[in-house]
Amino acid sequence: TPPLCDCGRRAKRLTVMKPGPNQGRVFYACSVGKSRASFGRTPMKKKSGCNFFHWEPRVSR
Repeated sequence: TPPLCDCGRRAKRLTVMKPGPNQGRVFYACSVGKSRASFGRTPMKKKSGCNFFHWEPRVSR
């Protein structure tokens, strides 16, 4: 069962696809998405996400 994010929702389970040392590694992130800050005078649209992020523990063999 995915953990609860800081919003109180179930986080979504994702896998790193980008080439590099974390490729294939699984993590959990807020299911709503990241919140966005405003820059300069023009505020950007904000999602109501909480920026939750958590690596899934690796299974040692």
